[in-house]
Amino acid sequence: MEQSDSLIVRRHSRLDVSLRCKIAIDQEHRALVRFTSAGHGGWIDADVVDLSSGGLAFMTGVFIPKRCRVNVRIVAADEALAPLIEIAVRVQRVQMTDRRPAYLIGGSFDRASPEQINTVEALIKQFS
Repeated sequence: MEQSDSLIVRRHSRLDVSLRCKIAIDQEHRALVRFTSAGHGGWIDADVVDLSSGGLAFMTGVFIPKRCRVNVRIVAADEALAPLIEIAVRVQRVQMTDRRPAYLIGGSFDRASPEQINTVEALIKQFS
């Protein structure tokens, strides 16, 4: 039986979540991609909508191109507290969701340390 090239196979099961986050273009791509609406330090607001031990997806009103490296900072409910995690994500898919515009951006963790993966797995366990 032939395998279709359009078949998407995920390595990790995903957990649907709704977590506030802030995103910024990584230093690696800052010369190529800039947020015009970014506040102090180049961070913009977004919402993480799914999470797995291999990556995450977030919703934002800003287009980010595929293969761009972004830093994602998942914030605590009280933003005065330390972030739950800050991790680099390589954008793998971008989908416009409606006319607002809003974009669903999915990516894989890029060069994540074992400690960061352990933190992500603890978050998954906490929210599942």
